[in-house]
Amino acid sequence: MTLAEVKAYIEYDRAERERREKMYRYYKTHNAILDEKKKDDDKPDNRLAHGYVSYISNAFTGYMFGDPVTYAPLKKDGEADKDAEALTEAVKECFDYNDEQAENTTLGLDCAICGYAVEIMYVDMDAMVRFGRVDPVGCIAVKDGSIEEALTALIRYYDRYNVVTKQTTRTVEVYEKDTITVYKSIGGDLGAFGEPEITEHFFGDVPVVVYKNNLFGYGDAEPVLSLIDAYDRMQSDGLNDQDYFSDAYLALYGVGDIDDDKAKNMKRDRMLLMPDGSKAEWLIKQQSDATPQNIKNSLREDIHRFSGCPDMSDEKFAGNVSGVALRYKLLMFEDIAGIKEREFKRGLQRRLELLCNFWQVKGKPKWDWRWMKISFHRALPQNLLEISQVIGNLSDVVSDETKRELLPMDINEDTEKQRLAEQYGNSLFTPRERKTGDINDPEAEKKAERLRDEV
Repeated sequence: MTLAEVKAYIEYDRAERERREKMYRYYKTHNAILDEKKKDDDKPDNRLAHGYVSYISNAFTGYMFGDPVTYAPLKKDGEADKDAEALTEAVKECFDYNDEQAENTTLGLDCAICGYAVEIMYVDMDAMVRFGRVDPVGCIAVKDGSIEEALTALIRYYDRYNVVTKQTTRTVEVYEKDTITVYKSIGGDLGAFGEPEITEHFFGDVPVVVYKNNLFGYGDAEPVLSLIDAYDRMQSDGLNDQDYFSDAYLALYGVGDIDDDKAKNMKRDRMLLMPDGSKAEWLIKQQSDATPQNIKNSLREDIHRFSGCPDMSDEKFAGNVSGVALRYKLLMFEDIAGIKEREFKRGLQRRLELLCNFWQVKGKPKWDWRWMKISFHRALPQNLLEISQVIGNLSDVVSDETKRELLPMDINEDTEKQRLAEQYGNSLFTPRERKTGDINDPEAEKKAERLRDEV
């Protein structure tokens, strides 16, 4: 990619950059109302910004990544392939080295806020693969225009201010299939760049993973920004009216002329000296709170309805609801999370693919990222009593392995078999047969033989 092309992409990205910056401002509760001009210098100017963007983004991120993503080797004929197990162990070691759980949460939050997240893969001084999140505001993903929308390059640009030289340096990094090109310009603009630095990498593709929040790449709270702005104005105007009319005017009738000194004395002494036949009263504006409150309630409900994020403070989310009832209340929340999960999973698959490419260059076996199963787990309160009853009712219908998969926790099948063997020793009968006393079953000896084989 030539420097002229890079400059053209950066110029074209101006509107998208402004959109992403706006979403991060809203996430920090710097809403549009805080930047509006003051309408009247003689009136109160309260400006209330509500953190709905951060509430919605954090709720979706916590729901999806509160419980970490898990990886397991795919099984063939009920047994895990040795190559798949070796790949899984290597991946887990690499992910622990990179604190992958925290990385996924940060990437998920970027997706929730602005619709995109960007991760760059590189090799550190110890020849270990690293991957790290970068600010998506200054990143441009260049696609090839095909149906697959394959990534051909990533342009990352950012400014750094030197407090010593008091100069701003703009750095532009271009990640392509085989090389990384770095341009630097003094002045923080797209002026004269020096000679680029070009280095090779060994990932076999653009060493970048771009995560999308949904098909159109918008944030979770982006569809309701206008509703949030309206709610900010309603709350601010309500407080301004309250402040404006809280200091009521005192009206005096039939007292003649009162100079400033007399008025100050009456205010200080809290005493009114008035002739017969005069009258005093407070002038107070009669306000009706019903209409503004109804509008605010409607706006609040619409924000939650159209974002799909439920109001967790609502009485409907009482602690005594059943698991099924809770899932019905979170149905739209779950539907949106499912869309986000499928898009995010694509990014995780690409991360695994780049890892396999790099390890093959280092001389490891030709591993295939498709040998691994990626599982997401919702951070949702579980009714373990209901789940245990379901598992008990399925005892004669499905296998023990399938029943363990229904549990809302990560369980290793081989580990559990070993623990059961240690728990029941060399008993000829399964734990269920010991409990029910069904030891006269003609098939018991065969079952015991299978148990001994498993142990």
